[in-house]
Amino acid sequence: MDIEITTQPTQNDIDEIRSGLRQHNKPYLEDIFHTDLACYSYKSNGDKSGGLIGEIWGNWLIIKFLWVDKESSGNGIGSALLAKAESYAIKHGCHSSFLGTFSFQAKPFYEQHGYNVEMVLKIIQLRVNVTILQSPFWVAANKVISTIHYTRYSWF
Repeated sequence: MDIEITTQPTQNDIDEIRSGLRQHNKPYLEDIFHTDLACYSYKSNGDKSGGLIGEIWGNWLIIKFLWVDKESSGNGIGSALLAKAESYAIKHGCHSSFLGTFSFQAKPFYEQHGYNVEMVLKIIQLRVNVTILQSPFWVAANKVISTIHYTRYSWF
């Protein structure tokens, strides 16, 4: 058996490994609802001023990226994008959301929106932390439907 390590995997290499993982996971996950999700905000000239990219796995919203351009920052666009994605997720049966953010990014923003820190990875060489946060969606009676125990979001 030969084992090779590279710091420059090709897209084909990545696709081959991912395909193998999908085949392994398929019997366990094929009946679980999954969809990609994206929402965008636009400037008056049609350029994007922000966006959120995520996916729904079963009853979880997984937020991968949330970005607002510098000109538009502080105008509520991030909050609106997050609310829109969460609303869509709730309508599709989600009870909670989770995401990761670097310490120089938006941890306070997410905490202001009800997200709770579940785990912090300290990356000493970069002098930053990666914070994993989760937010249970609330029902009308203000009861938490569920919480998360973070593993990693590359199952399928």
